[in-house]
Amino acid sequence: MALFRAFVGISLDGFVTDHISSALVPIKTADQEQAFRWVPERNWHVTLAFLGDQSEETLATLPERLTASLQEQAEFNVGLTRIDMFPDVRSRIIAAWVTTTPELGLLYQRIWHAADSLGIVKDAQAFLPHITLGRFRKGRSTVISSQAVNSVFRVRQITLFKSQRTPKGSIYTPLASLPLMKLP
Repeated sequence: MALFRAFVGISLDGFVTDHISSALVPIKTADQEQAFRWVPERNWHVTLAFLGDQSEETLATLPERLTASLQEQAEFNVGLTRIDMFPDVRSRIIAAWVTTTPELGLLYQRIWHAADSLGIVKDAQAFLPHITLGRFRKGRSTVISSQAVNSVFRVRQITLFKSQRTPKGSIYTPLASLPLMKLP
């Protein structure tokens, strides 16, 4: 049986990616050593649930379970605060930090309720929403200065992605996009 790496996330629209790209300019300009391997913009997203390796059957059933779990989940706004090391200054990841809101926390819980119903085991790590922008490729001699982002975007849907690792980076393939409830 073939297994596929998968996750549920929030895709970003062009306005948000443009805003992040602009905020990244001073950091990329200061990266004279090319210490970072930058994630392509097309791969930027907020991971809500990393599902690990799952069977094709599980991934085919999950959208239906997610739809049932999200029936009363309304659209909501979420903010970006800064670009900084993630989750702390000793980390190898540079990310855009996403503000945790009650709506985002509820969405996270509903996604895991659906995943749990299929026997998908939840990761033990705390939920720290962010958008991975790059990773150190060398030692930690480079220090970055935190960059303010101060952007807000609307979460209108979530997407189930398949993730395939390649030598040139990961390829994310959307398997299902699930809309959240529109408010009147």
